[in-house]
Amino acid sequence: MIGVQTVATLLPAWAVSLFVIMLLAGLSSALDAGLSAASSLWVTDIVKKPADDKEAIKKARFSMIGISILGLAVSLGAVYIPHFGLQQLWWVFNTIAACVMVPTILSLYWDGLSEKGVFWGVLISFIIGIPLFVYGNIINKPVWIVGASLFIVIISTVFSITMPRKEIWTQPEKNVIE
Repeated sequence: MIGVQTVATLLPAWAVSLFVIMLLAGLSSALDAGLSAASSLWVTDIVKKPADDKEAIKKARFSMIGISILGLAVSLGAVYIPHFGLQQLWWVFNTIAACVMVPTILSLYWDGLSEKGVFWGVLISFIIGIPLFVYGNIINKPVWIVGASLFIVIISTVFSITMPRKEIWTQPEKNVIE
């Protein structure tokens, strides 16, 4: 909102309109990419493998609708739940991101990272850590808030490291035609 206010103060109305259109285009592009990625993960990793492409597309679309409804519910919650504003929403989303931070970094630098370790680390840090974080915000105790965040990072790290892949992933050799 600050960007729109600044542009509205400094530039004429046509420039403000152009700025808002560009802003919405960028946001819709990011939303589209996120929905596409989430629906792809839903179809390939969570539900049973569809029999054909039409069924896969149908399941992907339903997952996009479900994710959109969930996002709308969360945004409405930030508006209508007392003492739960954008600041708390921001911190909750950052806490959710903390659940996958260490596994993401490990996936870039460690070939021993296993799906099982990531799954259990993220699941336990999410199920226990998010409620602790929300409770810390409700009682307004920074020690609880920071402790919950550290708990999330430590648990996802411990599970990711203590449940390594049995066989280290190696990149297949490339067939080079000489």
